[in-house]
Amino acid sequence: MHAKNFLVAVGGIALVSAQVPPTTGILSTTLSGPGGNATIQTSNPPATYIAALPPTNFDPATGSVITGSVTGTANANGTGILISVNLTSFPSPALYSPFVYHIHTLPVPADGNCTATLGHLDLTDRGEYHPCEVAAPQTCQAGDLAGKHRNIMGTELVTSYQELYLSTTPGSPYFFGDKSLVVHRSNTTRLTCANFVLVQGNGTASGTGGATPTPSAFMGAAGKDGVNALLVGLVAVACAMLL
Repeated sequence: MHAKNFLVAVGGIALVSAQVPPTTGILSTTLSGPGGNATIQTSNPPATYIAALPPTNFDPATGSVITGSVTGTANANGTGILISVNLTSFPSPALYSPFVYHIHTLPVPADGNCTATLGHLDLTDRGEYHPCEVAAPQTCQAGDLAGKHRNIMGTELVTSYQELYLSTTPGSPYFFGDKSLVVHRSNTTRLTCANFVLVQGNGTASGTGGATPTPSAFMGAAGKDGVNALLVGLVAVACAMLL
């Protein structure tokens, strides 16, 4: 009798979970988020920000230390920024690629916890389940650099490209100078991270880069999948008790 009651209770929980609507911007059937398309940034003041990765073996499981930096410089005409990527020493591509990198909403805290940077800079609430369309960058998350400009498939990425949907204007929603860079492996584990800091005219940086990070993983969709898996397991146990 107790087993039957348990099965009914678990079944009810599973039904409620299945009926919960997806978070706004997740599993969208359209390219753009509920907030529409990202806005091209104009009138950017002259400024350069750099996120330099710490010289730390962040994720011992990969046996490699990713080094380098990502720099963003306002274009002379004030429209968009030039992104310069110089990232090297990625772990085995056969085991861990594709690697992705994004600008995240919050800076890396003093304890170096990459998870504390929260999610990608996403001003239109597009969400992360529908892949970014390279041919339509205005529909993507503003901070999804890999999605708009390709993932990292090898052990390094040295390139430059124009990014129209980020700003060097403090106070702008698209401002990236007070945010962070996070590098992930293919399963979304956060491998390393660093804060963007302002580079002054003499080439020195104001403030400090990211603190020494501690290993972390971004759960994303895996969080909900894990709950569903747990419910399935509970149902299986209850059924076994009835036999």
